[in-house]
Amino acid sequence: TVWLKIKMKKNLYTAIPAGFMLLTTAFALILEMKKNFASNNLLFGTALILFVASILMIWTAIEKIFKVKNG
Repeated sequence: TVWLKIKMKKNLYTAIPAGFMLLTTAFALILEMKKNFASNNLLFGTALILFVASILMIWTAIEKIFKVKNG
């Protein structure tokens, strides 16, 4: 989706599913962290790392989209 936006192509048909997938993944990771907070530190740590990675991926995509829009 970001690549299409950078190339100035229509990206709505990929942006909606991509946003939905990112939101459901983030929500599932939050639930996984909540479930494994006290009982299993390895799964909690893995879910936390993946959650942080997903936030960084979203941040990078937003920066690239606004960089294309502004300049």
